Amino acid sequence: MTSQNQNGLKQQIEKAAQEVIVLRQRPLLIMYYPGSLGAMGPQDVEDCYRAFRNVNITPENLLPECDVLLHTFGGDPVTGYRLAQCLHDFASSILFLVPKWAYSAGTLLCFSGNRIHFGHCAGLSPIDITLVPAMLTPREEEVELASIDSFMEFTADSQKMIQAILHDFNLSEISNVGSDLLCSLVGKVGPLKVARYYRERMLTGHYAQELLDRHMLAGLSNAEGRRDTIIRRFLFGSPSHGFHLDFHMCCDLGLEAVEMSTVESDATRKLVSILDDSVTSGLICPNITNDDKMPFIGLYLPAVAGGIANGH
Repeated sequence: MTSQNQNGLKQQIEKAAQEVIVLRQRPLLIMYYPGSLGAMGPQDVEDCYRAFRNVNITPENLLPECDVLLHTFGGDPVTGYRLAQCLHDFASSILFLVPKWAYSAGTLLCFSGNRIHFGHCAGLSPIDITLVPAMLTPREEEVELASIDSFMEFTADSQKMIQAILHDFNLSEISNVGSDLLCSLVGKVGPLKVARYYRERMLTGHYAQELLDRHMLAGLSNAEGRRDTIIRRFLFGSPSHGFHLDFHMCCDLGLEAVEMSTVESDATRKLVSILDDSVTSGLICPNITNDDKMPFIGLYLPAVAGGIANGH
């Protein structure tokens, strides 16, 4: 790609960011993760921290308010929690803008917002655990905790069904189908991995409770009941890790959420599309490995205050 084209895309990013700022009248932090190759990880906390510090914003001189445009399929829940605390170190009020999706650890991060603004057709996802082997071979698959839960429900239903059939034939035997299925599951996944899943789920639930109590639901009526409903549904109550929870479902579950106007939705989706094009062109999000790319984290201030503060 020529230098002229790169400069053109960079200007498009800045222009699109300023269009969102003009509409919203707030500084804008972009946290963009490119497709399935961009996952939230520990280094992002330092990048987020530097985005604020590079324009002399400190915890002693924080912004009164800031929008965070978040676009991610997820990543490490510990990073999601650390990013949330980092954001609130630099801004009193945080509103998340989700033009398309903020899944998994991205959903956890959104729990720290004072409010979530959904673009048209945008959504969050469950915050349960999916384990992907570090070196995924053709014979290995992603395994998600929701799948294990579903398998255990299937095991219990199978045991009940077999016992009912035996009872109908006046047989008193106890079937081994339940134990055989559970042994098969543990043999397939591995006992240590199963234990790890449940430990990680408890960790994620703890982070979710902390963020909801401290930020989104702080001081609101029935905060404890709303928090318990949110965690139960996002951590335990969805049929799969990829389940898409749209604006209407998130409102019904008790999240502080609104739907963007058409103008705002179009502006934020346009910005994501330009970032997508910039990844394709190689302007942003360089490869870390063959399977991972860096995110784009950039703080944009109103044009009179200096434009972009930091970006990768």
